[in-house]
Amino acid sequence: MTTSKLPPIRRTAPYVRDLLSQGFTLVNQGKVRDAFAIPGIPGAILLVASDGISIYDFVLPSVIPSKGEILTTLTHFWMNVIFPDILSDQVAMNMTQYLRKRYSAIPAKRSLVVYDLKMMPYEMIFRYHLGGSIFREYQEKGTAAGQSMPVGLPRWAKLNVPVFTPSTKEFKGHDVNIMAEEFFARTGSLGRMAVERLENLYITAYGYAFSRGIIILDTKFEVGNAIAPWARGTLRVADEVLTPDSSRFAMVEDVQEALRSKQDPRFFDKQMVRDWGAQIETPWGPGIGNLDPRNPDHVSFVREHCVIPPSLVEETRARYHRLFQMLTGYTLEEYQREFFS
Repeated sequence: MTTSKLPPIRRTAPYVRDLLSQGFTLVNQGKVRDAFAIPGIPGAILLVASDGISIYDFVLPSVIPSKGEILTTLTHFWMNVIFPDILSDQVAMNMTQYLRKRYSAIPAKRSLVVYDLKMMPYEMIFRYHLGGSIFREYQEKGTAAGQSMPVGLPRWAKLNVPVFTPSTKEFKGHDVNIMAEEFFARTGSLGRMAVERLENLYITAYGYAFSRGIIILDTKFEVGNAIAPWARGTLRVADEVLTPDSSRFAMVEDVQEALRSKQDPRFFDKQMVRDWGAQIETPWGPGIGNLDPRNPDHVSFVREHCVIPPSLVEETRARYHRLFQMLTGYTLEEYQREFFS
């Protein structure tokens, strides 16, 4: 993402200036994360998660305090504690802490050292429950990403196996949902291998979370191959993993009540902010989701008029923390002391 599309609160994070002063090179500023080349370590990237938040492909002019730490730490938890044998983009469990001894500017609680990857240009979305945008397709056609579904399922019904509903990953504009069949036609055996691995990962994570009183209604993954010669050729799970930015979470009892009442459950992710954004009146009609992130006027409107109300900021922060503690058994501070010190 070009920095001109980022609100000042994202572009001017203090750690950006501090890292540049110690020889790091800013190679990309995404909607939430910043990527830096590390001095003297080609093929590795310092990935820093900000407290920013994006919805409908727009970065909002607000932050959720400690959100970046939650995203970083939860990804670390899944890939080092629950799935230590799954190949991920993380170079080593404690690499960030090791580098911080040399570079004091590294914000260790929100940073991971990862391989520089050539990414597959898709978001690989898996759904164990039939809800959200895919439920509208089901109501109209009886399908999900072109795949036939049983008749008469209510919203948020549990499926026997997860359904794969991919989308393209667009650098400009909105991502585009595609049929699973089209994804496999484009990606061949590599795509099939990735989907098989990620589906198994999601199934295992779903069972773990359920045992903690949480349902992962759906989630998205990304994968890529390492670029550096010393790590090349291996498909790795990349970016954030099973976080409240990349997944939809709800408490078990809330999903059960939603099925009885035919309503949405109370979500423990950024869905609350999406719902708020969908109700904003804009000069072009209701909802941020109907705007175009490629349109400078739309970007300016969001930047100037879409500040999240303080009460919603606090509720979002609180739900991220509660979700983290239920999944890991640690408070954020306890986990950081145990694994990040």
